[in-house]
Amino acid sequence: QLEAVGVSPAQALAKITLTVAADVDFFATLAKIRTARLLFANIAEAVGAPDTPPQINAESSLRAFADVDPWVNILRATAATMGAGIAGVDVMCVAPCTATSASDSVLTRRIARNTQIILQEESHIGQVTDAAGGSYYVEQLTEDLAKAAWTLFQDIEATGGLSAAIAD
Repeated sequence: QLEAVGVSPAQALAKITLTVAADVDFFATLAKIRTARLLFANIAEAVGAPDTPPQINAESSLRAFADVDPWVNILRATAATMGAGIAGVDVMCVAPCTATSASDSVLTRRIARNTQIILQEESHIGQVTDAAGGSYYVEQLTEDLAKAAWTLFQDIEATGGLSAAIAD
């Protein structure tokens, strides 16, 4: 549809932002983001724009947060942020530890903000190109996720594309 109105695949892909949930499963978060990057590259190559990198945003998943003891959520958010950071996201949004409870405050929002700043400034996770690269476990998990996801993409295309899959 975009090509029909004069927008090239490279122009369209450059405007796409992928948003993923980062959760407490450190390795799954890492692999999920690496997989998203691989799948985006596959799609970019298929439409003739192989040198278009994705913009990936991650948000801490509220599904893993506890209402009863929100202070433990600081650890959960830190694990999620570390996984996303090592995976090389462009933007990370850390939810405050009280995001799922009624006790949100300036302090909890400040802790959330400082979590990403500390990881960025103290551990320098943004300065290493691929910190998990070469890890058999992470590489294999990424490959397995990518194969499964690509199979789903192919299944969707075989049934007539996304519009047809949604209508079905």
